[in-house]
Amino acid sequence: HMLQVVSVTTWLGVPLTGTSATFSSTLTSGGLFYVNNLAQIAQSKSSTTDPTSNIMLQLKNTNTTDNVYNTLMFKDAQGNDGACLSAKHTDHGNNKAGIGLWTRNGSNLVERLTILADGKVGIGTTAPGHPLTVVNSTAAGTPTAWIHNSNNVAGADCLVVSSVSE
Repeated sequence: HMLQVVSVTTWLGVPLTGTSATFSSTLTSGGLFYVNNLAQIAQSKSSTTDPTSNIMLQLKNTNTTDNVYNTLMFKDAQGNDGACLSAKHTDHGNNKAGIGLWTRNGSNLVERLTILADGKVGIGTTAPGHPLTVVNSTAAGTPTAWIHNSNNVAGADCLVVSSVSE
């Protein structure tokens, strides 16, 4: 470990709640920075329309190669990767990036939900070709989607597909 800070109440301007809060961080030789047992990051901003004015945590990858990731990883107590949220910078020259939500299926991290830079959403695919693309790669006979109306009201719409806007 190149840097480790343990048991502080404020670090890098981040207030930690509680007098017994433990906060440690590690900067590895590869430039990775870890934060363990962070109690809270608190900030009050007034903008409700511009997310860039309410940044509480910023991850920056200084590699300008296209198709590189910034990743927020969630690990279990043993340090195993559990799930992650990643930004994939697909075109640095034109400032384009997408988002991926990954989960672990036991042995591998798998990208389950993809939002491309153009807004196309993929579930079960990393290359959606339409505004919403859902791909089912499970066994035959397994529904791709299940929509249930718990209203139990006859004639109540569960799903409406229309070419007319409301």
